[in-house]
Amino acid sequence: MTPTARRPVAGFGERALITIIIACGVALTITGFVYLLEPASSLPDFFPGRDDRSSRHLVAFGIVSALLGFEAFGLAAFLPDAWRRGASRW
Repeated sequence: MTPTARRPVAGFGERALITIIIACGVALTITGFVYLLEPASSLPDFFPGRDDRSSRHLVAFGIVSALLGFEAFGLAAFLPDAWRRGASRW
């Protein structure tokens, strides 16, 4: 059995992709906490669910956004290992 040559864990493009995923994870997590902490009338104009007449918090939006942010962090953590193992294991 001949040993296979291992390529580096992540090249430039792969590192850039991981950086983008982490940036999206940070943005989604912050957005989730804003949804949980601010009432619907205090949300920025570009947030879905903003309502000037409502004083309720959009808990479902916050939970979903925060979970998507945490999922992005998990993807960024495990993606280099998947690349190291090769595409045949996916």
